[in-house]
Amino acid sequence: MSQMKLRCFTMAVTRDQIMKAAIQHLNENPIASMAQLAEAVGVSRATLHRHFSNREELMLALAHRAHDQWEHVQERCGLVAATGSQDPGALAGALEALVAGMVEIADEYGFGLTDYTLLIEPELRRRADALEERELAFYAAAQRAGVLRADLPVRWVSNTVFGLMVTVRESLRHGDVARRDVHRLLQTTFLRGTGAGGRGGARVSGRKVAGDEPGGRRWAALVVLSASVLMVVMDMTVLNVALPAISEELRPDSVQLLWMVDAYSLVLSGLLVTASALGDRWGGASACCWPGSRRSGWRRWRSPSPAARRR
Repeated sequence: MSQMKLRCFTMAVTRDQIMKAAIQHLNENPIASMAQLAEAVGVSRATLHRHFSNREELMLALAHRAHDQWEHVQERCGLVAATGSQDPGALAGALEALVAGMVEIADEYGFGLTDYTLLIEPELRRRADALEERELAFYAAAQRAGVLRADLPVRWVSNTVFGLMVTVRESLRHGDVARRDVHRLLQTTFLRGTGAGGRGGARVSGRKVAGDEPGGRRWAALVVLSASVLMVVMDMTVLNVALPAISEELRPDSVQLLWMVDAYSLVLSGLLVTASALGDRWGGASACCWPGSRRSGWRRWRSPSPAARRR
């Protein structure tokens, strides 16, 4: 009688029920075999193989199911409409809904987040790329509206969300956080980070980390680059101003005059690769400041004194 009931249940079980049970078991054991999955579902291996010929087919079906939910989350939070509106309020609301939906996906399909073998399938790769591009456009719009930091590459923002989804999976799997706290933790970590300073910038050993203020490091880099370009332009200007006097004194031909003008630029371009290698080894600041200081000192030492000029 029990065997008959089991046979009736096996015949009645649907493909959808098998997939739901497989998802639950794969989150506990991501490398489960077809035999283990059949046992977890409560069907025979023959019944499981009737629906899915092998494990790859089952995993591919689960991957498409996960992408269906990913697309549903984007539609539910109004991702496309918020991206087109450029309204900070609409973008912030859609971002909160998107993060909440990502918690659901990480909780249900966490086993597949780092299974990159599934992306070999062309149709799945196409779907993943299309959904990701939609989110990238949304993150870029949120950056322009001031909802997200504008100084971060948009793919960095997307990869941060993905990394936090893996964090959700691992935290729930190991019981590190309560399930009811996951949404709040993901939301605050994504928007404010993990630094003690929150939005005002992280603090380490009682001091603010350099570069936390928006644009601070960029302005410093601009000043250094502008000073370097100014030195180059100044040298070329001095040379061009002195060309008439040089021509009168040395009487060079046209080719020699051309070499006088172009020699500086030629040497400068030839040293770019060397200077880049030195910058990688010593640091950009040292490699930039050391030649400039040496050149200024050399120029000061070689310049004639006022008494010598009077003579």
